[in-house]
Amino acid sequence: YNDSGATLHAALRVWGAGASASAGTAPSVPGLLAGEVDTTDVVPGDIVLLAAGDKVAADGRLLVATNLAVDESTLTGESEPVDKSTHMVAGPDAALGDRTAMVHMNTVVTRGRGEFVVTSTGMDTEMGAIAGISRPAR
Repeated sequence: YNDSGATLHAALRVWGAGASASAGTAPSVPGLLAGEVDTTDVVPGDIVLLAAGDKVAADGRLLVATNLAVDESTLTGESEPVDKSTHMVAGPDAALGDRTAMVHMNTVVTRGRGEFVVTSTGMDTEMGAIAGISRPAR
């Protein structure tokens, strides 16, 4: 991606801003992952590059979205891919299909490219919430 260097630089700058200056510790640097990434290889804070055909490995907030559309039928049942952008148009309590600045684990990029910062993994994702609901009570 031509613009990923600038986006990564900006994201790392924001990430580093959270480090404690008084403690004298350096911030841990998130990973930059490209291509179809395994769900076990990502942690919150990682930046993942997306392209058409990639399965999304975690939930995250889009940093870059260029002509990006994602098939979210596994979550929403919608038959058409959802156009994505970096502009937040819905609040945190909005329906999944209205969260156009977010991508979700186990959905598939149908066109375009993007970059997102991982916000949730595993059972903490929207897909994990569905899996938790569908598990039998113990």
